[in-house]
Amino acid sequence: MTPEQNLMDVARLLGTPQYWMIEESDAPFPLYWGYDDRHSRGGPSLEISFDKKPPHAMNWFQLEHADYIADEVHSFGQRLAVAMDGFVAETRASELLQSGVWEPRAATVQYNAEIDMLLVTFGRVEVAYMLEETEAEKLDKARRAAMQAAFGQTAVFAEMDARFILNSIYSRPAPVDAEPPNVSVCSGEQYLMSLLA
Repeated sequence: MTPEQNLMDVARLLGTPQYWMIEESDAPFPLYWGYDDRHSRGGPSLEISFDKKPPHAMNWFQLEHADYIADEVHSFGQRLAVAMDGFVAETRASELLQSGVWEPRAATVQYNAEIDMLLVTFGRVEVAYMLEETEAEKLDKARRAAMQAAFGQTAVFAEMDARFILNSIYSRPAPVDAEPPNVSVCSGEQYLMSLLA
């Protein structure tokens, strides 16, 4: 499956969605589809968002509940199997960048202190990590501001990197160009170097 596919392509590949979400702006049918892992109870889900206009191009697809990735292969719908190639829920952002899957220099890492999110991006793929809830509760506004300001420059994240939990993995038809406000950005290589500073 690729994010260039439209609603009918996905229907042919995966079959009827197991669940969907309906929004007021939807066409006469749901445009947000979901499929649970066929072989793993409590595993990740595949969720897909489609554009309202025909032919209902894909906006994105994601592995939701990626913190439940545990198997070598996760299967969705009628005919989709996703090989994880050693990637598991416990894989940290730094480990992903060191894995050789992507060139760290070409990857970007974003940190948003307001929502406690670390986002590793390579091309059209985004891997989102969220700070553990118990850790997020310990951070006050001043500490978050300090972390945001030092991101990618000092070893402030050497300790924090292990506290961010895999949340979801997105793929989009095109890379997202605009950076959201209040986000610090560095290359994957710079992120890794900062952990050792």
